[in-house]
Amino acid sequence: MRRERRASARMVALFALGLLLLHIPLQEAIHRARPGVFDPNRPSRTASLANVEGPTMAIVAAMGGFRTVAADILWMKVDQMWDGGNWWALPPLLESVTQLDPHFVLAWKVYGWHLAYNLNAEARSIAGTGSPRA
Repeated sequence: MRRERRASARMVALFALGLLLLHIPLQEAIHRARPGVFDPNRPSRTASLANVEGPTMAIVAAMGGFRTVAADILWMKVDQMWDGGNWWALPPLLESVTQLDPHFVLAWKVYGWHLAYNLNAEARSIAGTGSPRA
């Protein structure tokens, strides 16, 4: 039984090593095929978190299983801002919540309702046109 486990562990290790060795020439071929992307002297863009309204897909993917936890934390922030009346700052947060946890049905409902009714009513009252039904 132990010999079988050792043999299967060796086979897995050899398979992983083979994949690693196969990866090296493939990566070199990718570098040769796309020289502009992998040029170390190319000009780079600086990114600022102030310019990002919601999480990028790379950040969402990197969070893995903690996406729902982050969505819940953002949802608490949405609740605080909602109670404070800061409605114009909610859409980016609600977008982030729905990107992080697309199965969070309440967030989708609140997001749609907020965009369809609340911001519309608020914009009309600021513009002086009266009620949203006017």
